[in-house]
Amino acid sequence: NAEWYMVQLGVETGYINAAYLSREQPESQAPVAYVHNPNSSWSHLRKGAGTQSQSVGRMENGEVVYVLAQIRKLYLQSPIP
Repeated sequence: NAEWYMVQLGVETGYINAAYLSREQPESQAPVAYVHNPNSSWSHLRKGAGTQSQSVGRMENGEVVYVLAQIRKLYLQSPIP
């Protein structure tokens, strides 16, 4: 998935793939999401928006993160000559 979110968890800021977030709003109206990785009990918090970026921490399923920005990466293909 090429959609990523910049999030804050405590004092750490990083990125998580959109596939591992649930945007159901808790009681608060703040821009928050829940970590939800259907393949594991946790997800990486990454330094940049991409699986090649260094992991700077782990986020457990169910943790609430503050969403700071949405990042969409576009992959362009060169025309076939």
